[in-house]
Amino acid sequence: MTASAQRYSSRRSRALPSSVALMVAPLAAFISADAAAFLPSSHCLLGASGQRQTGVIMRRRDFPPVLQALVPTQESPTGQDDVNVGVEQLVRRGMSRFAEGRVQDSLKDFNTAMERRPSLSPFLWQRGISLYYVGDYAEAAAQFRRDVSVNPSDTEEAIWAFLSESRLYGTDKARESLLTINGERRPLLQLVYESLRDGGDSPRLDQLKRIADTQRGGASFYASLYLGLLYEAMGDVGESRRWIVRAAESPYASSGDYMGAVAKVHRMARGWW
Repeated sequence: MTASAQRYSSRRSRALPSSVALMVAPLAAFISADAAAFLPSSHCLLGASGQRQTGVIMRRRDFPPVLQALVPTQESPTGQDDVNVGVEQLVRRGMSRFAEGRVQDSLKDFNTAMERRPSLSPFLWQRGISLYYVGDYAEAAAQFRRDVSVNPSDTEEAIWAFLSESRLYGTDKARESLLTINGERRPLLQLVYESLRDGGDSPRLDQLKRIADTQRGGASFYASLYLGLLYEAMGDVGESRRWIVRAAESPYASSGDYMGAVAKVHRMARGWW
């Protein structure tokens, strides 16, 4: 990894129980070791043993509470009637459906999983993203705020809460209630957070553009994606489209990272072809 790449990644490993395998591999794609070097630390690459590998993707840094809630069951496999589908399979299927562009169906799976296992509620960030894309911004914001309440260093969920609330109240009011994040160790996401906190033409936007233009893989993808999301919140459709399309068309968008699917769904939802 180059020195510049190291500035935007924090590759921490955390051993987790094998039951975490039920929550990984939402897409059938594999991710390269090079791309892994650019991943923000919340997008851990884990195998069934809980050890970091190239091949399987999970988008959460802190999973012990959700693992306690997701004790493996002997319920019927995905594909049968929902009444016979286990909670783990519902979440996994919801993630796959989202990646296929079936956002409403993904939300149905996440809602059913949460109804059956209410203890999942603070951890279903996937549900928040689906809610955002079906236009239920109030519930999306509530979902992301619950996530931050149990993981106060989760910058991405604070960002998504802001994006959701900006659709409801405008950026100025959303900024007034911006969640405070402590302990963020990923410089790229810190730049995104500071950009939306500062508002307007923050010089940090130029820093994100430089990352998008000069880095590769995950660093360029994340900078492009969040530039697109920030510009949309600011009402600049042209710039938003430019960066979202760039993120969605990047090779990294097909790497297996769930956020790659987010870029593609965003493009589809806006009709930016």
